[in-house]
Amino acid sequence: MHNPTFKSLEEIFSIRREATVTSADETSLETPHEALIALVEEAKAIIAKLERAVASFGGAINGTMPTLPPASAVIDGVFDGKQMIADDGTLYPVPENYASKSKLVEGDLLQRAVIPDGHTYFKQVSRVARATITARLERIDTESGVAAGSNGKMYCLLHAPLRFFRVTPGDTITLEVPVDGGSWAAVVGKTETCYTESRYARLVPHA
Repeated sequence: MHNPTFKSLEEIFSIRREATVTSADETSLETPHEALIALVEEAKAIIAKLERAVASFGGAINGTMPTLPPASAVIDGVFDGKQMIADDGTLYPVPENYASKSKLVEGDLLQRAVIPDGHTYFKQVSRVARATITARLERIDTESGVAAGSNGKMYCLLHAPLRFFRVTPGDTITLEVPVDGGSWAAVVGKTETCYTESRYARLVPHA
């Protein structure tokens, strides 16, 4: 663990110059010029202490703040509903929680970045044209949920949003679907439910 040079912000500002306290009817002998010099010295002392504190956390003291390490590899690709397809055809699984929270729709452009510590990050670069429709959840399979859209088409759905919204077969849900066609959709929310605790536990697969 780091051993910072201060325990709290209050300690930083505990630096006070020594001065003679005068009563209300006494006149201070300190001139405005002397007062300004003293304030500048106080400010320098505080800045020096802040710089030492930043350095103790692994930062620099030359005026720059610590930054994240640069990505060692950035790959562009297209989201297919569950994975990102890179330009060379390689498939990269996209975390369901990220895809659900970002409401990724089939055809969205993504970037995959890997930083030196090994962590992988996805970033939504652009969104395809999409429409909002209602749908009825028909069933929940091992690979995905299946819903019948109000536009007459069938769509596959990720398990993560079904668990989050506690959707079970028979529920009416709101979806975002690609305008130009596709088999996967993003779940926006649930409008009507047939939910019961025991039924949900039985029907919704867990990752």
